[in-house]
Amino acid sequence: MGPMFPAWLQWQVDLSYLDITSTGIVDKLPDWFSNSLSKVIYLDISNNQISGGLPTNWEIMSVEQLYLSSNQFTGEIPSLPRNIITLDISSNSLTAWNEFSGTLPMWIGNCTSLRFLRLNNNMFHGHIPGSITGLRDLRHLNLAENRLSGPIPSGGQLETLYTYNPLMYSGNNGLCGFPLQRSCPGNSTSKDGDLSNEKHGDQQIPELHSDDQMFFLFGCGVGFVIVAYNAIFQLIWNLEELCLSSSRVANTLATGEVISMKYSIVTLVLRLQESGKRRFYF
Repeated sequence: MGPMFPAWLQWQVDLSYLDITSTGIVDKLPDWFSNSLSKVIYLDISNNQISGGLPTNWEIMSVEQLYLSSNQFTGEIPSLPRNIITLDISSNSLTAWNEFSGTLPMWIGNCTSLRFLRLNNNMFHGHIPGSITGLRDLRHLNLAENRLSGPIPSGGQLETLYTYNPLMYSGNNGLCGFPLQRSCPGNSTSKDGDLSNEKHGDQQIPELHSDDQMFFLFGCGVGFVIVAYNAIFQLIWNLEELCLSSSRVANTLATGEVISMKYSIVTLVLRLQESGKRRFYF
């Protein structure tokens, strides 16, 4: 299709789905792009060599799933539609490297439908906006390999997301605070604190005897299993898509087929159902 954007695209004003990934485009986004494709809901132009900035009027578009990864975009992110669900502007290719810069926009917190946010491998700097903790539906976040600094906001989904992806902040040497091991300047205590020295008023927490320790550890074990069970199956029922690309699954998966995956003593069972699309990444 490349190296230029095809001119006939500007007349396809009723398109709702456009996937031109890996089509050899070496060009900038044309001026007509956001206006002519304002009805597009799914847009994937990743794995090309598209350069320049994004149109400032992208907010008028209806796009809900936007994939711009592995290109050569530069500049800041303009305001996007508030109903956007997926935003992927990461770069993970040797032939293309996005260099979005500036601070992370505060308006991200207004995109309350956002579930999948990948901003890794860019040049964003400054603090992570506290408004990001308001994204209650967020299921995946990756801010790795930028120039972010300052304390990590607490609350919302961030701690849960870090559990599933502990590399989501990696490569940002200026970030500090929980859940990282690096304390912020002037704050040498961790969130968990030192339980051995914790006090209630002037009274220290008493040590547990052997019998008490046994029941305490047993209770903790049961509690962990219950919490892990709930967390895993909440993740399953919140799936949006199932992505098995570049994996070693040998057989074709049919609807209703069961995949059993063993992680140490935990067996995770996924059942693909016909009711609605779900997403899961391996």
